[in-house]
Amino acid sequence: MMHPAFAGVLLLFVFAACTKEPLESITPPPPVPVQDTTFAMNNSVDKALLLSLVNDVRSKGCQCGDTFMAPAPPIAWNKALERAAYLHSQDMQNFNYFSHEDRKGQTAGFRISSMGYTWAAWEKTLPWEG
Repeated sequence: MMHPAFAGVLLLFVFAACTKEPLESITPPPPVPVQDTTFAMNNSVDKALLLSLVNDVRSKGCQCGDTFMAPAPPIAWNKALERAAYLHSQDMQNFNYFSHEDRKGQTAGFRISSMGYTWAAWEKTLPWEG
């Protein structure tokens, strides 16, 4: 069974496209050394099913309040993003907290960079958090 925190992180893909506000401009941090990624993930997510569900919503667009969000191109699974999300969800479970920031105050941008993912933008808040 998938950990609820990890499921929430993955559902961000679905809901991030349904925000009325433009994404906050965030500058990627400088590259950091890639953390050891030889650990074994106990990730029971059915990746093919999840991608199918997410991409189905993206292909149709969605209604967000009184604004229609246009269809978006499909996404693909990314192992580096999976690792970053998995490690963060494990940390939240092990230390009994729930936050976009880790216990050291590091953001998702830092976490995904530390897994070797090169990025240009990520959404800091969920649409319903305003």
